[in-house]
Amino acid sequence: MNHYIKVFIFLIFISSSVFAQQEALVPMRFNPSIKNYLRHHPEEFQQRVQSVIDTLALPFIDDFSKPGIYPDQSLWTDMAVFVNTDIARNPPTLGVATFDGADAYGNAYDPVNTFLQGSSDTLTSKPINLYNKPGGALYSVADSIYLSFFYEKQGWGDKPDTPDSLILEFFRNGQWVKQWFVKGGITGNQDTFFVKVNIPLLDTTYFKNDFRFRFRTFGSLSGAVDLWHLDYIILKEYGSGGFDNDIKELSIVNRNVSITYPFSSMPWKQLQNNQGTYIINTLDDHYKNLSQTETYFTNFSDKVLLEDFTAAFIDSAVNATVNPMADDHHVISTISVLNNLTSPHPDSAVFYSVHKLSRVLGPSNYVAPDNIRSNDSVVWRYEYNNYYSYDDGTSEIGYDLINSPGGQLAMRFDLVQPDTLRAVRMLFVQQNLNVSNYLFTLKIWSSLSPEVILYQQQNLKPVYTDSIDGMATYVIPPLPVSGTIYIGFKQSAADGLHLGFDRNTANNSKMFYNVSGSWTNVSVANGSFMIRAVMGGADLFLGLNEQDENISDVFVYPNPVSDFIQCNIIDNASISNAELRDATGRILLSKKVNHQFNIDVRNLANGFYLLNFSDDKSQSLVTKKILISH
Repeated sequence: MNHYIKVFIFLIFISSSVFAQQEALVPMRFNPSIKNYLRHHPEEFQQRVQSVIDTLALPFIDDFSKPGIYPDQSLWTDMAVFVNTDIARNPPTLGVATFDGADAYGNAYDPVNTFLQGSSDTLTSKPINLYNKPGGALYSVADSIYLSFFYEKQGWGDKPDTPDSLILEFFRNGQWVKQWFVKGGITGNQDTFFVKVNIPLLDTTYFKNDFRFRFRTFGSLSGAVDLWHLDYIILKEYGSGGFDNDIKELSIVNRNVSITYPFSSMPWKQLQNNQGTYIINTLDDHYKNLSQTETYFTNFSDKVLLEDFTAAFIDSAVNATVNPMADDHHVISTISVLNNLTSPHPDSAVFYSVHKLSRVLGPSNYVAPDNIRSNDSVVWRYEYNNYYSYDDGTSEIGYDLINSPGGQLAMRFDLVQPDTLRAVRMLFVQQNLNVSNYLFTLKIWSSLSPEVILYQQQNLKPVYTDSIDGMATYVIPPLPVSGTIYIGFKQSAADGLHLGFDRNTANNSKMFYNVSGSWTNVSVANGSFMIRAVMGGADLFLGLNEQDENISDVFVYPNPVSDFIQCNIIDNASISNAELRDATGRILLSKKVNHQFNIDVRNLANGFYLLNFSDDKSQSLVTKKILISH
């Protein structure tokens, strides 16, 4: 993944009559981003547990823009909140901390009692020295020490209800003391903007060398619901001049979903032949200047690089003036340099776009931006294998057709050139109602009006996975296709199947549903179905994920890898053999394995490989896709 990764929601839009309502957005029971991160970084949790609790000095600043899904362990002592770039709307800077009803593992605090309310996520600072200054003088109220932060309700997630709350507490005399709180409930589009809060430290009992503060939420404990988002927390001494509400910060805030339009990914061979049509010829930098007074002079730099970061297909830069309180986009044209992408792999390509803000010389009163530099540079990853997709790789919510037995939905794909459809991939999210035993019919159409069915397969069931990119794969007989096709399903029961729905892309013109005999565009919210069309020959390796069965039995990391693959197998797994194959299927290594071992890949060429785990009867149990990149 790119390291930021995105998720969840519990938005159910109810019309005047529930039986008239046909579309609904439903919550996730778990956080798939956390699940996926821990699969690839199993050592992370233990490292966090063993981290040192040291005492910090002022200023304390965090805007959650560093890579990873957990809070910065140099500043915070716990890891329950989810750091991400996708669920909040219009954040002040790149990255937020999201509070919900899911724990640090991504599981609901209480998966059984759906309506149980209680204290959920907590974010606790390390001890901070508020006793003496670096020069030896003691802190006092006259030093104007303030804690400031931004918060948002809901964002793209489930709204916190009126009884819910976000709470700020200070630690004093062995107990936590409430300093501030705000109740849930959404009024006046509060799901679309962040509110700044400034809290002065006026009680001298807090001026100690082990001052601590924490944020916590009260709400549902049933998963990714009742969402709050925090950004740009700063505890600072402002001195005898008093509090200054101005924040000296310039930040990139956007994510570029793709370098191809309209697809987030498409078959590499087809893109190679049609780059002039589908490669985006501009890159968009969305930035914010949080300062109310300062004008910044900066350099916007954009690159598109090969997966090994050695070859640049674009390296554009331009100087710009950023005015106070600017919330704007800066577009860099790449029309002359971006339409010549190549890859060292015949069937796939991986690219990275790198976006940077750099300080440049300005007038004599130029103020260098940035309390935080990590939000000035972001890297996004783009993979082109053998499938078409519109989504950004993550699902913030599930989509249902409710009260609709026999309801159908479909996604339109306008194919670049004739090909063979080999499989359909769909992401089904876990929600309170388990629908994994519900039946549906997979359908492929060449037309919806009138309906022309190219292929259908009955009696299929949704498959849940814990991976953010672990989509269920439904293999079909080779089906020649060209022009426009539609891929979707017909559900049997009245209840929906919780199809993944990406809120960070908007492809409603490509999505349709039918509950009354006619097809209608999806309108409940902007987004994209998590449906992908897998194309190509007999080899489905490229673009397909490792098998989902017993996926949690094996942890393989790092991935990508340059030297040694580390493998951990849980104690009760029946795995006894490991086999490494290259993309052609050639066996490179076969060995008996125990619970912990490593594989030396230093002498293997860069590229994709398959690592298969089997039992003592040679029955394949788990397959991992490995990228070697020296």
